[in-house]
Amino acid sequence: MNTQLKQRGFSIIEVVLVLAIAGLIFLMVFIALPALQRNQRDSARQTEVQTVLSAVSTYGSQNSGRLPTTAAQVGVIVNGKAINDAQADVLDSGAQIQLRTFAQTASLTASTTAATSADTTVGLEEIVIVSGAKCPETTGASINLVRGTSRQVAVVAIQESGGATGSLVCRNN
Repeated sequence: MNTQLKQRGFSIIEVVLVLAIAGLIFLMVFIALPALQRNQRDSARQTEVQTVLSAVSTYGSQNSGRLPTTAAQVGVIVNGKAINDAQADVLDSGAQIQLRTFAQTASLTASTTAATSADTTVGLEEIVIVSGAKCPETTGASINLVRGTSRQVAVVAIQESGGATGSLVCRNN
């Protein structure tokens, strides 16, 4: 009687193959994850730009067409409650609202590095309202705003997905 023992289990090649496939799947997920997060932040910024633009319009309709003169005035409408001036210009995401006039900033540049106080730079944590301005036809890492009427505003924020320095998104009222 010839009895042979059959070995059970996986060969080393099968185990290595399964681990290699699992490693590739994890690698693809980790490569795609930062891009997905960046796109989510960009979508949130676009939503905030629309929210700020709506708050500026609401302020104007409540104040005989006048535009807000401080970030706190916009922040109160965005946040829905009266809070102190130091907090009123901060959105839920932590972005700060900056008010500028067209005479100071006819040209804006995106900056994904630390936010600066320069009138011509828009940082990651800023949403800039420029009174007396309109958005240009095209946007990119740098935009030249067009002079508008005294009741027009351009709301500008940065998008991370626009290359190394980001790109600017601009909306008019």
